Amino acid sequence: MLISYSYNNIGSTLLEKKEFQEALEYFEISLDIKLRNSFTGVAATYNNMGLSYQEMDDYPKSRDFYKASYDYCHQNKDDYGIVTSAINLGVINHLMNNSAKAEKYFLEAYNIAFKNGYKKLIVEATEFAHDFFYDMGRYEQAYDMLKQYVIYSDSIQNDDVIKEIARLEAEFEYNQKQISDSIMYHQQKIHDEALHEEELKRKEQLIWILAVTFAFIVFIAFALFKAYQLRRKNRENQLKQQALEIEKNLLRSQMNPHFIFNAMNSIQSFIAENDSYSALRYLSKFAKLIRLILENSMHQNIQLQDELQSLELYMELEKVRFNNKFDFKINIDDKIESDIIEVPPMLIQPFVENAIIHGVMPLEKEGLIEINMRKIDGENLILCEVTDNGIGREASAALKKSHGKKHKSVGMQVSRQRLESLNKQTQKEMSYQVEDIVCDGKVCGTKVSIIIPFISEF
Repeated sequence: MLISYSYNNIGSTLLEKKEFQEALEYFEISLDIKLRNSFTGVAATYNNMGLSYQEMDDYPKSRDFYKASYDYCHQNKDDYGIVTSAINLGVINHLMNNSAKAEKYFLEAYNIAFKNGYKKLIVEATEFAHDFFYDMGRYEQAYDMLKQYVIYSDSIQNDDVIKEIARLEAEFEYNQKQISDSIMYHQQKIHDEALHEEELKRKEQLIWILAVTFAFIVFIAFALFKAYQLRRKNRENQLKQQALEIEKNLLRSQMNPHFIFNAMNSIQSFIAENDSYSALRYLSKFAKLIRLILENSMHQNIQLQDELQSLELYMELEKVRFNNKFDFKINIDDKIESDIIEVPPMLIQPFVENAIIHGVMPLEKEGLIEINMRKIDGENLILCEVTDNGIGREASAALKKSHGKKHKSVGMQVSRQRLESLNKQTQKEMSYQVEDIVCDGKVCGTKVSIIIPFISEF
């Protein structure tokens, strides 16, 4: 059995390196051993071979191996394997433009996963089904699948948090019991030794024995107390780190509903105007952005190119929402490798939102927002500048006051809290500075300079 799994693992490694033909040779050897000896893992090897042919664009052979896995799982009443194989068959039939079969397999995968409570497979099935229905132009069904994807993604995250809390509580209780048992053991041992010494020693030796015994007890108690203090300090540090992580996740989750609310208002506006074409285009970009936000929110850091992609989508949506009242540019320094550098997600968007709402929207002319990024030499830091040709901070404040508005920007407040939280956790100085742009003695815009630390994959 170990030999068959070794061949399968070597094939998987070659598949990751895109050496597909060599991978198939190892998969075939592994499959032959498993079939001859009735070992487990046959369905997984079939799926690996199907994926290899899929990556080689040989869709018919890929479909045959996915179907072999599917049939094998049905014969062995393996519901989990059926769901995995059905998803693969849905994907390959979608690629081969067999929409009826693709739909059949996607729905079968979803239904079986839902019946058995396979949350992670429900997330996978709804993700691919959403893409399929969206490509078919069946937007209502695509939206239904997207909702299920969001619900079960959140559920999986909540389950993981609950399990981790339960594990930490159990570990803490176990450590407490160990300390208690150790103290009781030493106390009993000392007591027994004292009784034995009293029986053997003479009366004049009793004071000396008691003194030694007392000193020994004090020493043990002191050692145990110091060990407990050290353990408690380590535990407190762990809890503080976890608290900072939870705080950061909560702050990030506050940011997503803030933007989604504005985007939904835009879709509602198009529908109210009976502009179905614009509504569908807007909904398509909105769905893509929602997917990016959900994926990015699961990670502490993401590739800069992913952050820029979501930022560009957001600005395109806002541009449409405000009837092309402004244009935008994103300029990246050649020294910044956006596919390697990773940064915290959704840090820049609230500053862009502020520039749109309070900077360029009150203008009578067309607004312009520019995002410029450059690397600070000698440090793992990026300087991001968000500039606009808007009315400036003072005029914006006066305008809000004249209209009687008391609304405080939630996005800016959350960004400020996120920067403070990230500073505590990373021990790095992330900050931002806001200043007016002056032209011929008059304010002609606003510039926000943000210092963002990054990490590199290499």
